[in-house]
Amino acid sequence: MAQSDIILTFSTVIYGMMLLELGTRLHKLLRNRESIKWHYLPLLTAWLILIMILKNWWYLSLNSMDISESSFSILEFIFNGHLLVLFYLLTTSVLPDKMNDNNLNLKTFYFNNRKYFWSIFSLSILMIFFNTLYKYFTSEHIQISEIIGILFFCLLSIILIKTKKNWVHLLIILFFIAKNILEIISLKI
Repeated sequence: MAQSDIILTFSTVIYGMMLLELGTRLHKLLRNRESIKWHYLPLLTAWLILIMILKNWWYLSLNSMDISESSFSILEFIFNGHLLVLFYLLTTSVLPDKMNDNNLNLKTFYFNNRKYFWSIFSLSILMIFFNTLYKYFTSEHIQISEIIGILFFCLLSIILIKTKKNWVHLLIILFFIAKNILEIISLKI
């Protein structure tokens, strides 16, 4: 089995596990829908995670040729493996995994969970920032505006850690969703 096949298989298994986790948690919520006090923030955040999983998985399939044509170092593999684990943690924390005795309030869950979730999100963005910064200094085709944009996204996710204002969370999550949808549209595939 070629190195690129191993990397793609590993990543595909992790992305598949992410979809399974997200689907299972949503299924549990829908099965217990009468006993849940619904709120839009965890559902929008779960949708953001779903979009990101599907976008990244598709992007991986588009870049599979680059992986097979170039040498993928162990450091790149370990870095990407860490990102996948962080992303898996995001997926498993976006929706509740346990139903509380017929008394689940999704708004309370979201705000009690926000520091954990958005801290992992911020850490993921910081890892991407340092990887992009490394690529910038090793003369790959990275624009300084891309580096500034990544820092801006990290700042927004840190704001979500600090604030409990509904409208701030809503605006930033909608912004993240719109950004991902625009990236998907720009792929034109």
